[in-house]
Amino acid sequence: MLFILIEPILERTYNGIVVIEFKPKCHPYAKPIYAGFIMYPSSAVDEISKRVAEFVKRPDPKIALHVFIGDMEGNALKGEAPKPTICLFVFDAHGEEHGRGDAGFKWALNITGATDTTSVMSYREVNQLQGNTHSKEVT
Repeated sequence: MLFILIEPILERTYNGIVVIEFKPKCHPYAKPIYAGFIMYPSSAVDEISKRVAEFVKRPDPKIALHVFIGDMEGNALKGEAPKPTICLFVFDAHGEEHGRGDAGFKWALNITGATDTTSVMSYREVNQLQGNTHSKEVT
């Protein structure tokens, strides 16, 4: 699998800047990829908030994290206080060892109440998995 980055070649003109050429650059992508969902009960929201804030301070272009908050209306419809479920979608193109390690998502896997559904998969499987976010629930 290759990751393709397209860089525009620009030229200055009297009226501004014009694109005169696009130059693709190909970069090899790790295979397989470590990705999946880590789900938590609502009691973990404070810890997750702190840890995600720390995580984003150490950017790495080959890892990503998406936070999903769900079931806000479920309890409210029953007349109870909302108890959101929290789900992290993690992606690490460095592979599983990196993804489960200190440089990856070990911090997320160690939060109390974590349900780990991550695994090693192809890039296509990662895309298919993201299309199924509506079916993930924590009980």
